[in-house]
Amino acid sequence: MTEDVLLVVEVVSPATTTTDRIIKPQLYAAAGIPWFLRVELEVPQPPELWLYRAVGNTYAESDHASAGTTLNLTEPIELRLDPTVILRR
Repeated sequence: MTEDVLLVVEVVSPATTTTDRIIKPQLYAAAGIPWFLRVELEVPQPPELWLYRAVGNTYAESDHASAGTTLNLTEPIELRLDPTVILRR
């Protein structure tokens, strides 16, 4: 029931980078999921968050946060997140 899904989060894996960055977002947009959050955790680079909003059958970048900055979401949920907290143990 994709009509119940407001946001999908994809953590990019080194083994499936193309699928995570290109193919899956296309499938999510075609399914009508309004928001897509991509989490980039490529070591040794600092983590990054990319937020996209559906525009038709594709996504357009809505916000971006790299380490030390904060991603501020007001839709579809309220969330403030610095990507560096993802790596804390």
